[in-house]
Amino acid sequence: MFIQPYCDLVKYKTLYFRRYFPIDRDIDHKVESFTNFLAEQVTEIPKSVVLSVKKDFLLLKSLTGFYKKALEKLSPDMAFLVNYYSLDGMAFTMACRELKIPTIDIQHGLQGDLHFAYGRWFKVPSTGFQLLPSFFWVWSNLEEAVIEKWSHQVSQYHRPLVGGNLWMSQWKGNADNTVTYYDKEILRLKESHSKAIHILVTLSGWNFDQVLLDRIRNVNQNIDIDIVWWIRLHPSWPEDGKKVRQIFKDYGISNYELEAASALPLYGLLKNIDLHLTHTSSVAYTTEEIISAINVQLKRKSQGALKSSESHVEVGETAIEFLMSVIKKEQHLSLN
Repeated sequence: MFIQPYCDLVKYKTLYFRRYFPIDRDIDHKVESFTNFLAEQVTEIPKSVVLSVKKDFLLLKSLTGFYKKALEKLSPDMAFLVNYYSLDGMAFTMACRELKIPTIDIQHGLQGDLHFAYGRWFKVPSTGFQLLPSFFWVWSNLEEAVIEKWSHQVSQYHRPLVGGNLWMSQWKGNADNTVTYYDKEILRLKESHSKAIHILVTLSGWNFDQVLLDRIRNVNQNIDIDIVWWIRLHPSWPEDGKKVRQIFKDYGISNYELEAASALPLYGLLKNIDLHLTHTSSVAYTTEEIISAINVQLKRKSQGALKSSESHVEVGETAIEFLMSVIKKEQHLSLN
């Protein structure tokens, strides 16, 4: 059941047709109470922040009601979700909690003490948070330790489960029909530029993307190597595609692939791409394991092969020379 259109309709009614779509009448008082609490912590709260908080309260309330109705019909034993800390995710989590349905958030990227959604919950209520999932499915003991630092006293409400990255494990093998299909599809797309170096660029949807796109222009202008840039949009900001196309048009860059790079499975791309480039995307966290495996299984290039740690580059302000040297090294290896 594809529910996004229904969620969008609920949001639209909540914001623009409130008198026909009743919400908790006490919402203004609750928002005022919360903003008064914030005012005690900081000197001044902009009016835009107050309005944003009020809007989120309204949407959370209406989305929770929508999910409750759907869940009451389905009556599931448990519910899985990714990215619980979005507004929709928290509404879904609260609806499940009110119906006593356990929720499991599946790790999808880098976590740690400094991640606002997974680390440093210092003041946890004795009955846990309504908006946090029952279980956190994590990839390793590192993420488990971060969550246990704050959840151990309320483990009946929130706790981590080390389940591994099952999706990555599937892509590291070659027997699965899905993996085989997408491997062939990506290699088919690469074949049209068989002599080029294919570089996957994962965007993060922040202002850092402009810096990254500027680096691509600098490389294009200063290196005499055939390159195809596979530009992967952040899944939360697909609308950035229009901006990327305009920037590349202004830069005079045409040697890029946007649609396929954003639509094809990430791990399939990482398996079959030559290099990975990012600024802040946590794809860099998962890249090393998948590329390291493929260098051994599919890209055995004699004794001069790139080390896995050189197969992705996190770009900083002075990284152009290093990036160009890595591209040249990859070209040299591909010719031998």
